[in-house]
Amino acid sequence: MPPKTEITLTVFRDGKTQDVKVNLGEQPEDLAVARNRNGRDSASGGDQANADVKSKIGLTLGDLTDELAEKFGLDKGVKGALIREVDPKSAVAREGIRPGDVITEVGKTAVSNAKEARDALAKADLTKGVRLYVVSREGARFVFVQSEK
Repeated sequence: MPPKTEITLTVFRDGKTQDVKVNLGEQPEDLAVARNRNGRDSASGGDQANADVKSKIGLTLGDLTDELAEKFGLDKGVKGALIREVDPKSAVAREGIRPGDVITEVGKTAVSNAKEARDALAKADLTKGVRLYVVSREGARFVFVQSEK
């Protein structure tokens, strides 16, 4: 449906259904930037590789751009894989990792983009666990994560 269209949604709340009127808006430009304008990572295989990483440790990765670094309050010059999504029930969520954080190392391997991080995670034995170096607006820290599957 086009932007500025009023629609009615039926929601289920407190044991009963309720109709709610909603005006549709436009997709924000920064969301398109975060998804590299076409919904895929710039590296080939991004969708399937992200699905593999998400199923194993509960996060989805993307490439960090200057615009996104500014949006998430990161220092200039940070290179790594941007965490786009975190499964709230995952091990990484329990470790305090959230969207907007950046992985700069997987094990002892420095990573500068999402593909490098996914490749390093694919090589790691996630059943034994892997150490991640994670940068956020609050600072940087090591996090140990282990696959639950």
